[in-house]
Amino acid sequence: MKTRLQTLSEVTNRRSGAGVTVLELLVAVTLMSFIIIALYQMFNRTQEQMRRAINQVDTLETGRALMQIMKRDMGLLSVPEEESTNTVFFVHTRLNHLLSVLTNYSLNVNGTTNFIQTNVFNRVFFTSFDPSFPGTNYGGIGYHVGGEDDPLAEPENGFGTLYRYNYNDDVFNPAVATTFLFTNFLPYASRLADNIVHFKVTPYPSSDINLSVTFTSTAGNLAWRRGFLNGFTNQTAPVFAEVEIGYLDEDTAGIARGFGSTNAARAYLSSNPDKINLFRFIVPIGAKR
Repeated sequence: MKTRLQTLSEVTNRRSGAGVTVLELLVAVTLMSFIIIALYQMFNRTQEQMRRAINQVDTLETGRALMQIMKRDMGLLSVPEEESTNTVFFVHTRLNHLLSVLTNYSLNVNGTTNFIQTNVFNRVFFTSFDPSFPGTNYGGIGYHVGGEDDPLAEPENGFGTLYRYNYNDDVFNPAVATTFLFTNFLPYASRLADNIVHFKVTPYPSSDINLSVTFTSTAGNLAWRRGFLNGFTNQTAPVFAEVEIGYLDEDTAGIARGFGSTNAARAYLSSNPDKINLFRFIVPIGAKR
């Protein structure tokens, strides 16, 4: 006859050998699934926030880099030693209805409403003297917003590429402004920044502007010249310039391109003005002779 102790031992052994029931296994798997889903959502949100932060940093760095480049370049502005009628500094405001993406919007600063015009694409040029290039110190520097693949093309989707023009010579060349304004400047153009939706330069004091020209011809490949030109000649130069640069981050520009239609891309940007990053800064100019 088995003792009571032996009977209890056999029951325990049988239960141990039975393992985990199906119900217990389903409960364990369900709990693990909830934990994994919660961890994934947390990880996904963290990754999304990190991508947004990186994108924002890259966007701000683009604005700061452009600001530093333009401040450095305009600090090189020079005027000829002898009196002349040569162009020293000009701003060309292009006229093209296809560039209209955004209307005026207001910005309240210290209780005063300021209206900022967006989607203006100025062309800027000024003569320069760079002491860091012995033998070819004299030259000209310019900025031009053109197509993403062709500097002479108009930005189809309402945003384009900012190109920097740079020409160097061993002496002051009075024809360098004409080269930039009237002839093919492509050999001197380099890509500076993409996704530019607004580029406006306002020189001060405006009372010193002594050159005003209106271009109406759209013949040939010079259609981009149509517009107004105001500038400084002889030995006059602006004391400072106000620069506005509006640009899109790559994600927003990619969405606009993805529509496959110029009108659809402009309509998307027009209804999403918060997608535009606008830098506005003052550049002091100390013209050298």
